[in-house]
Amino acid sequence: MDLIDLDRHDFNYRPKTLWRYIELLPIIDPTNIVDLKVGFTPLHECKRLGEVLGLKKLYVKDDTINPTGSFKD
Repeated sequence: MDLIDLDRHDFNYRPKTLWRYIELLPIIDPTNIVDLKVGFTPLHECKRLGEVLGLKKLYVKDDTINPTGSFKD
């Protein structure tokens, strides 16, 4: 494994997709990447459901807005 000189602040200025972390992913050939802008979907706080379940805080991740329409991630 190669060591990479990265600072966590480097990622803040990159597009909000999983590819902002490309140096940390096991990518052999970056020319084969297909970017559908997947990821960074919102979290919604569910106060009433959290109360019913006896939780102080409950958040639900909304992956239905991903461009593929997939929600199984």
